Amino acid sequence: MDAQGRKVALLLSSSIAALLVAGGTPPAWAACGNNIHASFDNPAAQTTPCVAVTNTSFTGNITNEGTISPGGITLSNGTLTGSIISTGTIAGGISLDGKSVISSTGTAIAISGGAFSGGISNNGMIAANSKGIFVGALSPAGVSVTISTFAGGITNAGSISSALGIHVGGEAVAFGSHSSVTVSNFSGGISNSGYDLRCWVF
Repeated sequence: MDAQGRKVALLLSSSIAALLVAGGTPPAWAACGNNIHASFDNPAAQTTPCVAVTNTSFTGNITNEGTISPGGITLSNGTLTGSIISTGTIAGGISLDGKSVISSTGTAIAISGGAFSGGISNNGMIAANSKGIFVGALSPAGVSVTISTFAGGITNAGSISSALGIHVGGEAVAFGSHSSVTVSNFSGGISNSGYDLRCWVF
């Protein structure tokens, strides 16, 4: 590259850097500083920017009753023997890369209340005795459960091995008990290009 070419390249690099400083680093480019190595709970009324399981494996659950925003929950070359359960708010979604695994004796990923945006994306492996991904709830007698918003859809390009791969909706545990489960706004659809998926939506 000649001197003029190097000058143009430098100017372009400087311009991109200036845009990142002015507008903020895009979330997909930003590393999460909260890399966990054991069970993690984000309690009600608390906000955590993100949760990451990176280059590690452990047995335990990731639970959220508060707010995880804006980075959501990510697994990168991570193995979780347990579940991800949220009844609070998540912005930034939940994602597994191609080297990540969630193995659960119950439901692997459960969004059972609050609001959710950013979608659920699986490029790895989810194995569960019950449901792989559940957006909804099992409502006990006399209890109403509402998910106000689920945005970003559900995408499976990996493997889901479970009694039921993806379940969107809910079940009243006791017939005639005035229980209800409501997903007020579901957007983004469901896409499967992966393996071993049973889907139930109602």
